[in-house]
Amino acid sequence: MTNKAFYANVINGIMNDEMIEKAQALLAREEKVAAGHKAYAEKRKAEKHEADAALVAEAVASLTEEAMTATEVGELIGVKAQKATVLLKRAVEAGQANRAEIKRKGRKVWGYTVA
Repeated sequence: MTNKAFYANVINGIMNDEMIEKAQALLAREEKVAAGHKAYAEKRKAEKHEADAALVAEAVASLTEEAMTATEVGELIGVKAQKATVLLKRAVEAGQANRAEIKRKGRKVWGYTVA
């Protein structure tokens, strides 16, 4: 059965064994494609996490006893402030860094120190 015939039967409300087989085949194909997308996404996520682990270690190594902002750490390790914030949050969760409010240029911001 062609897709055109299948859709025409759906529109006309015709249901038979051939329609059921076609629907099962289409569903199986969609599930296979979805599984492939999911596997690819998980692989990319794992690769990204491994790459970020090295950056977290680099961010922690750049920390001192004096509190530094994510922007300052980012400049030292060569990443944007947003990326440095994510890396430092992971370091705090892992117990490798401490986070506290500090004042810079009259504003309260998060500062990070080595644990």
